[in-house]
Amino acid sequence: MVCATARKSSPALCWIGASHNLQPGKRQEGRGHEVEIVRVRGLPSCLGIIVACFFTGSLRAGGQGMRARAPYPVITLTNGLVALGVYLPGPEGYYRGPRFDWSGMVARVTYKGHTFFRQWKRPHDPLDQEDGIGTAEEFGCGFEGMPPPMDYGTASVGQTFLKIGVGLLLKVRQPTYLFTYPYRIIKAGRWRIHHGKNWLGFRQVMSDGRGWAYLYRKRITLPSGSAEFIISHYLKNTGHRTIFTTTYCHNMVAIDNDPIGPEYKVEFPFAAKLVRNWRGLARSRGKTITFRRPVAKGEEEFSDLRGFRHKVADNEATVINMKTGAEITILGNRPLLAFHFFVARTVVCPENFIRIELKPGQVTTWRNVYRLGVR
Repeated sequence: MVCATARKSSPALCWIGASHNLQPGKRQEGRGHEVEIVRVRGLPSCLGIIVACFFTGSLRAGGQGMRARAPYPVITLTNGLVALGVYLPGPEGYYRGPRFDWSGMVARVTYKGHTFFRQWKRPHDPLDQEDGIGTAEEFGCGFEGMPPPMDYGTASVGQTFLKIGVGLLLKVRQPTYLFTYPYRIIKAGRWRIHHGKNWLGFRQVMSDGRGWAYLYRKRITLPSGSAEFIISHYLKNTGHRTIFTTTYCHNMVAIDNDPIGPEYKVEFPFAAKLVRNWRGLARSRGKTITFRRPVAKGEEEFSDLRGFRHKVADNEATVINMKTGAEITILGNRPLLAFHFFVARTVVCPENFIRIELKPGQVTTWRNVYRLGVR
């Protein structure tokens, strides 16, 4: 393992399995990708190294983290109560697939001796469109009547289309956009990254050359004295065509590395109803979903949720590990468009969708708050 600090006052940037020279103001390039660290402030170097090494070590000890041969850059943020390990986007990033926004994937959270999130499938392939982690987010999934990426419909086969948080993807001959398809990335978006002791910011500017363009910012913050972290977003339409899209966070939750089963329950502020039959795996009763049995290895289930109102008050879910008493509550600040629910043996995922429509020059903002607790 190699941990490196960019200057005396900077927090640590950490890799498993390879040595790198990452410095503020220097661009890291490779395989058509580019990332630039533009500002670094925060922890004393000795403390930064301790925190980052502890984080990556705990990932390996739990068997759910980065493979020893894979050079995935990660940064650890802390406010003294909570520590986050966040993968950085770029040519050697943990995720380089065509589906999820590359930035801000919180891979591991620690609070009062408890851990939250884990790698959901093994072995991990950074180029696989499905292999996101933790707070992986997606724009324009094109699922169940939702819009595809903004310019997909106007692109011809062989042309590129724009996926927010990823870059320019190659359109192939198929009836509709499929979020599960391994589209070829022709040009990955450039990222500018800046951070301090308890915050991390990302910035990406992209255009397709046909009128669609955007400025996208994301910021992860650990408020002082709070057992929570906040992921804030800013999106500006810098083109001359209207952006109509959706976004959601996959929220790949596991608590204390326990597999999903009867020890877990998920609570909502509304009477949640599973639309699809899961062959007796789970049941919804009132505002709670519980599991009748452990999720089997290789088993994956998905359902829409019904019962929510299209209001901010219902944009909330709490995942509880009843065995360990740890819980995480996810709160959005925009009215819900849809609520999806996915489960595998390793993770349970309440997915909160919102709608975005931006005319040229318009800006929108939104955020998700992740509140941690121990009962």
